[in-house]
Amino acid sequence: MRRTTVLCALSAAALTATAIVIAGPAGAVGPAMAPSKLDKCGFTRKPNLSQWPGGTATMVPQGRIPAGKNTIIQGKAATGLPDGTRLELLRFNPSGNGCHGSLDRIGSGIATTVKGGNYYINFQLDRQGSYGYALQAVSGSNSYEIEFQITPP
Repeated sequence: MRRTTVLCALSAAALTATAIVIAGPAGAVGPAMAPSKLDKCGFTRKPNLSQWPGGTATMVPQGRIPAGKNTIIQGKAATGLPDGTRLELLRFNPSGNGCHGSLDRIGSGIATTVKGGNYYINFQLDRQGSYGYALQAVSGSNSYEIEFQITPP
């Protein structure tokens, strides 16, 4: 089941409309991974900005987040991402051993856009287990990602 509520949040840069999406089971999702293995794959408890050059990310809360609790990620967009660029939350779907796998859409999608050089996204997840996530933007032939993990207690 998926519920959507539209909220507006006033940021210093601009008025940003964001959908709060509660993402439930949808499609085939790979197995949960141990948090230590997710760390090794780049999906850290604090946002990993290695593929988000010149940008920032604040995530509240981090790491162990109860199912159904709002998670907020906001900050400065990566250098090279113009206003209007779509950012989508994706889940890491591992395949085989190591850090191989794909980043897959969650349900019908959880997304926001860059406004005033900043972004803001507010979402809830109800999937049990430790998973890696990425907030991803594509601009031209470049892909930008903020990677992190969430583990419901």
